[in-house]
Amino acid sequence: MSCERVPSVHAFADGELSAADAALVREHLADCQACQVELAEVMQLEAVTSAHAPRAAQVTPLRRRRGQVLGVSVALAAAVALYVAARRPTSRGGAGAVAALAFELPAERGWEARLSWAPAAAHRPYAVARSAELPRSVIPLGTLAELERAGDVHGVGVLALLNGDHRQAEAFLDRAGAGPDVLADRAALALADGRGERALELCDEALELAPGHAGARWNRALALRELGLELAAAGALRQVAALGEAGWAGEAEQRAAALEAAAAERGALTARVLAAGPALLDDPAALSADDARRLPGLARLYVYDALRAASSAQLSALFPLVAALDEALGADAVAALARRAASVAATHPTLPATYREILAGRPPVGAARGRYLAALRAVGANDLLIAALVRLSASGGVVDAADLPELSEVTGASPDPWMKLYGIEQRAQVALAAGDLPAAEALLLRAKVKCQAGGPEAPAFRCIRLGVLLGSVYGRWQRVPEARAEALRTWELARAEREWFAEGQLLESLSSLAVISDDSTGGKLAQARAYSEELVRRRPDDCAVASWARHLVAQVLINRLRLDDARQELAAAPRCDAAVGVDEAAAQIFVRAHLLREQATAAQVRELRDEIAALRGVPGLPAALRASLDHSEGRLLIDGGPGRDAAAGAALLRASIATARGLETADAAARKVVGFGSSVLALAAARAGDGAAALTAIADEQGVPLPARCALGLAVEDRRRMAVARDVEGRWRVHYDERRVSTQDDPRELVTAELLASLAACPVIDVLARPPLHGAARLLPEELAWRYRSARRAPAGAGGGPTVTVGDVEPPAALGLPRLANWRDAKGQTLAGAAATPARVLAALTTASDVVIHAHGVGAPGADDASFLALSADARGDYALTAAEVRAAKLERGPLVVLAACGAAKGAPVVHEPWSLPAAFVYAGARAVVASAAPIPDAEASEFFDAVRAGATGVPGAPGGADVAIAVRDARVRWLARGGADWVKDILVFE
Repeated sequence: MSCERVPSVHAFADGELSAADAALVREHLADCQACQVELAEVMQLEAVTSAHAPRAAQVTPLRRRRGQVLGVSVALAAAVALYVAARRPTSRGGAGAVAALAFELPAERGWEARLSWAPAAAHRPYAVARSAELPRSVIPLGTLAELERAGDVHGVGVLALLNGDHRQAEAFLDRAGAGPDVLADRAALALADGRGERALELCDEALELAPGHAGARWNRALALRELGLELAAAGALRQVAALGEAGWAGEAEQRAAALEAAAAERGALTARVLAAGPALLDDPAALSADDARRLPGLARLYVYDALRAASSAQLSALFPLVAALDEALGADAVAALARRAASVAATHPTLPATYREILAGRPPVGAARGRYLAALRAVGANDLLIAALVRLSASGGVVDAADLPELSEVTGASPDPWMKLYGIEQRAQVALAAGDLPAAEALLLRAKVKCQAGGPEAPAFRCIRLGVLLGSVYGRWQRVPEARAEALRTWELARAEREWFAEGQLLESLSSLAVISDDSTGGKLAQARAYSEELVRRRPDDCAVASWARHLVAQVLINRLRLDDARQELAAAPRCDAAVGVDEAAAQIFVRAHLLREQATAAQVRELRDEIAALRGVPGLPAALRASLDHSEGRLLIDGGPGRDAAAGAALLRASIATARGLETADAAARKVVGFGSSVLALAAARAGDGAAALTAIADEQGVPLPARCALGLAVEDRRRMAVARDVEGRWRVHYDERRVSTQDDPRELVTAELLASLAACPVIDVLARPPLHGAARLLPEELAWRYRSARRAPAGAGGGPTVTVGDVEPPAALGLPRLANWRDAKGQTLAGAAATPARVLAALTTASDVVIHAHGVGAPGADDASFLALSADARGDYALTAAEVRAAKLERGPLVVLAACGAAKGAPVVHEPWSLPAAFVYAGARAVVASAAPIPDAEASEFFDAVRAGATGVPGAPGGADVAIAVRDARVRWLARGGADWVKDILVFE
């Protein structure tokens, strides 16, 4: 039908047509692209003329624009369809659409998640086709339109999800509020998108509001299962089953039983191999060939030891296991070792016999040890030599440093990939024991490349061990994003290989990382609970694990300022007769001291001090643990009161800081003692009204001189908050309160009118702020010049280097980041295009005195780390310039660094030290850093930052010039005076 023979599209859009004419238009629109475009234009005009009052202009993050353009086109197409459906004549309102919905849903549901929106909440059996297509229902668009007109955005979101339109579903569910039903359905959407951790968080939020919410419990179980936490998932499903709902209860029972059976099977397999392995020489049949094939990594560990220790007569009995392992591994590495073992046993039978004695706990000592190793070297029994060097070490598990060169040489020359990776693992263990974290990381990263190649050259068992170790290195280094990524990657490999024992190790790591990854906001509560719950369910009779898990969750609750909930967690923690390790004991004492500082009797204080004294008496207690214990006791005593001594508490805190500073700086535990101790001292001083002592504590921690005037000090911890000001004449003003109720409190509340008045005459204000306040935007009025002070490794250089401009970067297309406007400097060196890789940029910055980086600032995944700069990818695919990489650099000329990137000032959510790109640049040697805490409009960035550079240097590229904080203030004031957008209020200075 031609367009001329159809009633007006405009009249259709205005609802002026009869039912018959409207039906003609709808039929015509299905096939006429020209009329579809005309209707879209009418809709856009209608949207403009009927909009609400104009809102304030908002700055759009540059990295989101491409996605928004795509979203607009998709949304417009969907809107046309909805508009056509909505204009269909009907006598039903929104309620009618809901009433008819039950008849429009299929009799079976196509996905596992449970919906809580009432019309879609009834149980339908789960049935899915075995195809690659995502499950979806066919809900008429008219139903969605009627629901939207009725104001049921929750229902529209759920129906869009059922229709497979996840983008539309997310848009409507986000508008539907934050009630438990909506949160549970948002979790269903997250599950459909493969975002298990996000689903878990949403379900836990729903259960906080409604503890018995069935839909949230069901979807939480699915999220736990997606994360590989089978027993925790089964427990959640049994909670659903206990509700007795028709349909849901039976399905929950079946699912729980299946998950428990799968976990029990893997656990039993591991238990059989662990039991049979040490007895293989006496009873080779104890380990079946089938079990060896199903768990080849752990079985290979024991078979190797048996082959080394076997006599000629015993070797033949091990051959079925050797064949089974090589069949599983797709190689003949085990058979090759068996042949070498047979040769040694036939010609030098005393060598394997001595190794049997070592395994039995009767090793050669003194001169006999040396003679045995010499004999192994003499005959080239390298498989035995490798094992003996480790077994005969002081620890019995890690080679002595003196023997490491020989072990490295022998393992490196081995034809067995298992031995090659074992040698690297041992070298990394020695480096870690010596506190050389960079060396350990370098070794493990090289091994990781081999593991990623896969195949017989990368035995999975050894790769799992290396992954666990690399995660431990990152954890000790406080490189939480890398630690967590490595742990999760290794977790997936361990699950694929049925390595139940390794899974347990990784559950401990993931639980701990969930706590330390978000010290300041407690945002990983859901993960901490989930991973620790799985570990407790796997070790139901281990009292120490149950107590550890409770303390872990209590720490996250403390981070969230939920102190009463944290006390309930500790009250539920079992008291164990068996001793726990000193590390765990010290960590639990820290949590208890934190809570007892707030509320404790003299008897409770005395009991905890007695425990601390007993732990201090442990022989060989590491200095880091001694510092931690001193900190915990000092924290407990610092406020005085029954059973406490404020002076003794302050002395203990200072002692702990001094001890920690003498330790390896890469050790995060030591840095935490310094940071936490300084925080407690500063807040205690402010509580006593001593502004000088409070600011001194922060200045000492951050390695900056105590300002003689014009300074502001800020710190928060738990419910305590402080702000101290030193005016232009050096006089002190102190504000202290205990009214902090949220980790998201606005830090500007701390800077009272009295404090602001005392600083008004200052030409430049130095702000010394502890994290998480360090780097907060809009802290002081825009008419004041102010800057954050932070530590520098060495005095800043004298300038004199070139100007370096980084622009036109080409980050990976997969990031979806739009190309930025060109920005080139007429002078100096420009790194652009493919040349602007992280390594080349850092190399150029080493000798620069004026630096501008024009790039995208990207928030770290999961918000565990500071923002990074997305530069051009190098040959290995590395494109991110992170705070850790910048901090390790050395900027010799003391440059002024301008980070013209969205949100580049965003720090990591930790409270023991400032961790952000600006703080890293200052530490590496920058004279000053200018960065934004918020999005920057691309079109305006060049003008503003050029004005800042001109004001700070006099002439772009020249060293010296005016104070950077004054230059930023002046540029900001001029910009705002002429009506410029207020994104410039988020520009910060760090020195």
